[in-house]
Amino acid sequence: MNQTFIYSVALFMTCLSASALAGVFFEPYLGYSFGKINNGDLGAGASVIGGETSQRQLGARVGYNFIAVNGGLDLSYQSGSLSSNQDASKTDFKTTEMAGYVGIRTAAFIKGYVGYIFSSFNQIDSSPSGPSTKLNGSGMKIGIGFTGIPLVDLTTEYRRISYSSYTAPGASKQTVNNMPGNYFSILVSIPVDL
Repeated sequence: MNQTFIYSVALFMTCLSASALAGVFFEPYLGYSFGKINNGDLGAGASVIGGETSQRQLGARVGYNFIAVNGGLDLSYQSGSLSSNQDASKTDFKTTEMAGYVGIRTAAFIKGYVGYIFSSFNQIDSSPSGPSTKLNGSGMKIGIGFTGIPLVDLTTEYRRISYSSYTAPGASKQTVNNMPGNYFSILVSIPVDL
C-alpha cells in the first residue's frame, strides 16, 4: 500500500477525532471569595484605606474548547462586605470583573487556568442611599480544580488586582499607587458544551 495514503488516512482520523472534542462551552459558577486590600497612596500624604473582604460570587466562563486546551472570557459579580483597616467598620462591597483566560483539562479530571483581569470595578457603599466610593484596577488570576462529581467542578482561585484609580463620593477620579488586592475564591461550576 502507498505510504502517502496511510499517512493521509491517519491524519484524517486524527483531525476527525480532534474536531469531536472541540466546540463552544458555557460554564456558570457560584462561590465564596475572601481577601485583603492594602492601603493605597494618593500622594501628598493622602491615602486610601483598604480592608478585608468577604463576598458571594456569581459568574460564568464562555469560550472554546479544543481537545484539552480552552480559552475565553470570564465575567463575575461579587457582593459582600469590606472591613476597614482603620477602624474595622463594615461597608457594602460590590465587584464586577471581566477577564480573559487560557486553561487546560487533563484526562484525570483536573483543570488549571491563568487569566488576565482587564477590568475590576469595585463599589464601596457606606450607606444604602448614600454616594459610593469607587476603585478600579486590573490584574491576574490563576485557578486549579477537579471534577469530583459528574458534571460538577470544584475550583480554587487566586486573584491579584492592582488598583489604579480611586473616586471618593462627590470628588473627581484620582490615581492611586501601591494598592494591591489579594483574593481567594472557592467555586462550584457546571461546564456545558454547546
